[in-house]
Amino acid sequence: MAYTPTNWVEGVTTLGPTNMNKIETELAYLDGAVLNATDLNYHGDYAAGSYKDGDIVVYGGISYVCVRPTSAAPTPWPPSPSAPTYSTTLPSNPVDGQEAVLVDSVTNPSYTWRFRYNAGSSSAYKWEFIGGIPAVASVATDESSGTTGAWIDLATVGPQFAVPRAGDYFVTGSAVMYSTVQTILQLGITKNAGSPIFPAYTQAIVAAGYWANPTITGAVITAFAASDNARMRYQANASTWHAWYRELTALPVRVS
Repeated sequence: MAYTPTNWVEGVTTLGPTNMNKIETELAYLDGAVLNATDLNYHGDYAAGSYKDGDIVVYGGISYVCVRPTSAAPTPWPPSPSAPTYSTTLPSNPVDGQEAVLVDSVTNPSYTWRFRYNAGSSSAYKWEFIGGIPAVASVATDESSGTTGAWIDLATVGPQFAVPRAGDYFVTGSAVMYSTVQTILQLGITKNAGSPIFPAYTQAIVAAGYWANPTITGAVITAFAASDNARMRYQANASTWHAWYRELTALPVRVS
């Protein structure tokens, strides 16, 4: 009930039933509807419709009380401004706009990723990346292979990085590759032991005894499952080729 204050003027405003009853009525409303909650009405599970002050519904397993007439579905109040959480996991019951920093170690992290939760996203991955440094994996060893025509792992698999959360990731990669004969050398980043999909691979044609530095400047690989590996793999059409100084980086785009 909206209360309209009386503009009291000394010696002018009538101190009578009209003004005093208005005050009494408002006090009774506050005491009953707000303080003692006698006007609360429980409706059970939320159903689309119109609701008024004091109506209570259950929506998404959470009880909500209506504070003004509305026909909109219940939504939680945003959290008060505070520092984002800092942990090896993300909050399990986030609200829209909440931020959190994900690390692999709270004492000596190799990456720090800041996320913002977007409850309105149509994606299953509602934690959206808003800043941080990439995860980096590298292998410096010079390793060779005689396999041709297939995407393979070398003796030291990768480099590779196990993603901590399901989601979409932005990856880059590079390596120094060479062959004893003229050949086409290819470098790709895959999900586990799969084959790369453009633009997550690149190639270089090199003459015998020369080297190349094929580089993937950036590609988004979608729908990783938690603990899947972003992995660098190789292919060539010659029987003797080498790869060394291999490096892979990964940043999240959005995660679950």
